[in-house]
Order: sequence, then C-alpha cells, then structure tokens
Amino acid sequence: MAIKLINRCIYCGELTSVRRRICPECMERIRRSRLDSFLDFCPVCGFPLVDRLYSCPNCVRHPGMKTRLMLSYKDPFARSFLELYKFDGRKEFSRFFADLLSECIEAGEVALPVPSSNASLKKRGWDQMDRISKDLKCPVARLLVNNYTGSLQSKEMNEKERIEFSRDKFAVDLSPLRPCGKDGSRGKDGCLGARSRRAEAQVSGLSGKQSVNFDTPLVVMDDVFTTGSTMFAAYSVLVASGFSNVRTMALYGEF
Repeated sequence: MAIKLINRCIYCGELTSVRRRICPECMERIRRSRLDSFLDFCPVCGFPLVDRLYSCPNCVRHPGMKTRLMLSYKDPFARSFLELYKFDGRKEFSRFFADLLSECIEAGEVALPVPSSNASLKKRGWDQMDRISKDLKCPVARLLVNNYTGSLQSKEMNEKERIEFSRDKFAVDLSPLRPCGKDGSRGKDGCLGARSRRAEAQVSGLSGKQSVNFDTPLVVMDDVFTTGSTMFAAYSVLVASGFSNVRTMALYGEF
C-alpha cells in the first residue's frame, strides 16, 4: 500500500502532501497572481505589458536587457510570501521560490544571484537570494560583487535616487576564472589564454556540473523588480566584462 507523506502548508498550516509544502488552495491563489496569467509580454525583451499599443518601458530604459518577472508585488497575498521569507526569516519558503525560478530556466543556463549589500547582510544576517540559489535546479555561479557600503536601502528611495544608487553598485569577480591557456593563444578546445581580457575559462566552485565561459547563457536573479535599475546595473557590468549572453529574472514585479 502506497504511503502518502503529509506535511503542513508553510503558509496557512493546512495539511498537504505537496512536495513544495504549499497546499493546493494557496498555490491556486499564487497562480492567479502570476504576471503571465493576466498580462501580455514585450516580444523583444519579455517584459510584462498592459497593452502592446504602448512602447515597452523596459526596452526604453534598459536597452538590450531581456527580463522575466514571475509574481505581482502589488498582490497582497503573493507579497506576503516574500515578507515572511525575507523579513520574518521564514527560510522554509526558499524552496518554493527556487521552484518558481527553476520553471523558467532553460537548459545550459547558469544562474547568478544578485548579492545583498553589507548593510542588508548586517541587518538580516543572511542573503535571501543566495539562500534561494542553493535550491535551484540549475548550475549557480557567484560572480557578482555588491560594492555598496552605505546604509540606505533602495526601497527607501525614489526612482531618480534608485538610478543614482545603482550606478557602480556591482563589480564582476573574475578571480574564480581559470584561463585555459598561458601564452594568450587558443588551446585545443578553442579557449583564449590568460593575456586576453575575454579569456574563456572554467568557474571553480560552480554549483552543478557545468563550466562557464564568456558565451555561456547567464541569468541574473533578484527578488523584486521595481524600476529595474539594480538589475540593469548588474546586467551592464556583466556585459561590459565580456559576457555575451545575459538575461535577468525576478520573483516579483511591481505591477
């Protein structure tokens, strides 16, 4: 006789046998808050659109950046999941968020979580996106470095301040990259050598069995997309460092 494993829904406490530990009723409410359930998308960058008759704001503000957003941050029920996880320290929600993101990861892509600032780490004691990345069903690389040393958080700023705040916020840590050659020439596998700024390389400490080079498709992941300035800053510094295939994804968009 088959035995059903019973858990309690981590949100409402009802009994459930669902692996994600979210009961069917709560999952249905989450489904209704997914942006792809009630919005159209830009055919160029994938950004949610209320009406295709208007110009895509993401294409205008962040040219070249493809973006996928999952849930509506303005939906109180969906937003409460993030608040419980991020602000109340309910880390059991990590797998739920990781499963949402994993649904949209394509074969061969490598995830890059956006790192928290030192101020956020000091306040919460942990990095919410790094925690989620450990439950993703794809390789993960940690190449982004958050340079911000101030105490003001982006949620406390207006749009103009957010844009200024995000400028030079990130750097790319290439120290984990091991160049394929030593003399600047291409090796047998087609990799460039150490003298090239665009040297293709392996990533040590990569989660999952996959190497990374400058043509590897990367997905920058964050929790909330408001103006997009933080995401665009991370995207831009990766492209400027030589990575040629970068897109972005966030759990929530403010729609």
